[in-house]
Amino acid sequence: MFGFSQTMAAGVMAVFSVLMVLLAVVAYRFDRRRGLRLDAVSGACMFLMLAGLGAFWLGALLLWVWLIWSSLGGMVLLVVVGTWAERRVRRQEQGQS
Repeated sequence: MFGFSQTMAAGVMAVFSVLMVLLAVVAYRFDRRRGLRLDAVSGACMFLMLAGLGAFWLGALLLWVWLIWSSLGGMVLLVVVGTWAERRVRRQEQGQS
């Protein structure tokens, strides 16, 4: 059973996660107005990164070391895949590929 401090931390984590998703949506809409076309791979990486951050904080709250390390590994993989996808799209837009 959670105590008061764990319940407050879980509530703060939930609010923080919702704010991260709202920030990502606002950034996406702002970039879209400026002409950015977010392809499926980099868009999925962006939203999965937010899910990974939520999993990391949940693991930290519950002290589940396996969840912390797996979310960190997943986030590193998402950074690599997202960077590759952005470079691929940029090369296609420049007509080099």
